[in-house]
Amino acid sequence: MNKKILILGSSGQLGKEFKENKILEDNFEIFYFSKKECDISDFKKLLEKIENINPSTVINCAAYTDVDAAESNKHIANKVNNIAVENLSNLSNKYNFLLVHFSTDYVFDGAFSISIDETVDKNPINYYGKTKHLGEEKIIKICKKFLIFRVSWVYGMYGNNFPKKIINMARSNEEIKVVDNQYGTPTSTRFITYAINEILKRGIMPYQYGVYHLSPSGSTSWYEFAKIVHKKINVLSNANCVLKKITAINSSELKTSANRPNFSILDNTKLKKTFKIKTLNWDKYFDNFIKEIKCKKEKV
Repeated sequence: MNKKILILGSSGQLGKEFKENKILEDNFEIFYFSKKECDISDFKKLLEKIENINPSTVINCAAYTDVDAAESNKHIANKVNNIAVENLSNLSNKYNFLLVHFSTDYVFDGAFSISIDETVDKNPINYYGKTKHLGEEKIIKICKKFLIFRVSWVYGMYGNNFPKKIINMARSNEEIKVVDNQYGTPTSTRFITYAINEILKRGIMPYQYGVYHLSPSGSTSWYEFAKIVHKKINVLSNANCVLKKITAINSSELKTSANRPNFSILDNTKLKKTFKIKTLNWDKYFDNFIKEIKCKKEKV
């Protein structure tokens, strides 16, 4: 039985989590490729890797994720998030591998008051979200064997993310402003990799192919999340990391190139029912993250 998995984007926040915690390696033979080693928009190189390895599964962690920069770098964002994904879909069919792809809550416009399930119509309000939406549609239309996992408010030990920004600002004793009218579920890369491992090691049946919201339970606002980050690192560091002030602001006061949805709480019911994945409240995973980070003097 072919148990080879090829992971693309292994130097990014999520890809590096797979690589460093080695969670899949107990059950599969894993091949990791960073952007430098295999740029997914380079079709020739991508084809070469797939032909040489002959994987049963390709996990695509590669993406253009700079939401604001995507507004001015549309060609690159579309090339990575849409066109390259179309190529992966065609290769999946040709070489008969399962394509595991990660998408985003930004495919929605945020005009909701209850958690968003997989049946809700998409309506992205920024170009990044549009390219991720288009990439999803290519997979759904073309690919015969796929799993699309939408994730939101992702953070982890690697890469740049919201909690690490708050920690570094606290070390500099800064005053910060954080929006209090945007709601979602902070999602750790450790939780994501745990869920993917549980799903893949049990084996995928054809009726399970499709789109899923991969999210812990519970929700919060960016402002409340910032306060929790600050409180926990302050306790762990014996008050060595202190922000001067955290001020709540409305998103309309924030000057950014791209609009963000005000409501990004993803409903994980389908994920739990289909794959029997146990999901804890988001703060439980965050506690584990913050204990691992602690508040060391070096930049996180």
